[in-house]
Amino acid sequence: VRRQMQEKEQAYSVFLRTESDGETDRIFARAEKKEKGFVFQKDGTNFCISYCRQTPYLRIESSGDMTYALELRPNTETKTTIYTSFGEMAVVARTQDLVFGEKHGGDGVDCEYTLDFSGFVQRHKFSFAVKKIF
Repeated sequence: VRRQMQEKEQAYSVFLRTESDGETDRIFARAEKKEKGFVFQKDGTNFCISYCRQTPYLRIESSGDMTYALELRPNTETKTTIYTSFGEMAVVARTQDLVFGEKHGGDGVDCEYTLDFSGFVQRHKFSFAVKKIF
């Protein structure tokens, strides 16, 4: 019973919405809060999302068909690598907007950023909401 209570205390409901090139993806999932962030899985892809209002930053990690880690901070440029089955792609992420606040009765973050693939620039919108499951 105690273990079930601990597991329930660790359980969260997450909503992730991403927009890029006119396409929108939505993920509703159950997540666990780990030291490194909120960890969840969808369609064979593992995600870890962490953020902090005080610092402020947003970190998006994904492993699956594409594997990457993006560290997004206000008005900051960061370099990373995206790994795919076709090879590696160097990319520069530029954060335009990073807003923290209440979302859907829980906590969340919205971010707008661009990914620059050596001159080809892609715009992205990211929205994440998390709520504890009682």
